[in-house]
Amino acid sequence: ASAAAAERVRAAEEAGRAAVKAAEARTAAEAERARVLVEQARGEVGAARAEAAEAKRVADAAVAEAQALRGQLKAAAAAAERQAAEAAKTAEAGKAAEAEAVARAARAEERAAVETSRRSAVEAELQNKTDELQNKTDELQNKTD
Repeated sequence: ASAAAAERVRAAEEAGRAAVKAAEARTAAEAERARVLVEQARGEVGAARAEAAEAKRVADAAVAEAQALRGQLKAAAAAAERQAAEAAKTAEAGKAAEAEAVARAARAEERAAVETSRRSAVEAELQNKTDELQNKTDELQNKTD
């Protein structure tokens, strides 16, 4: 009986050693996976830093461009203001000519309205004559039927 018990103890010890070796192998594999994940994370952090640096560079360039555009807009506004002042002077000089042009246009519109009215009257007269002829034609048609 003691031989069987000794055999069981030896088998249990061997099973324990195998379990320890398997656990050590799993631990080593998990440690390797963890190391790979850490390396990947470091790479991703480096890429994120590079992207952030690029984004900052682009933003700085956009700010510089906006400042340059602001200066251009100020210069353009000043030029537009000068041109508006010149246009006001020119407008004062041109008001009399403009008034004459408006009067000519009003006279032309009046002449066109008179002509349109005359044409409408002629067309109405023609329509009346056409209607009379149609009535006479209808009467003659009724007499021949």
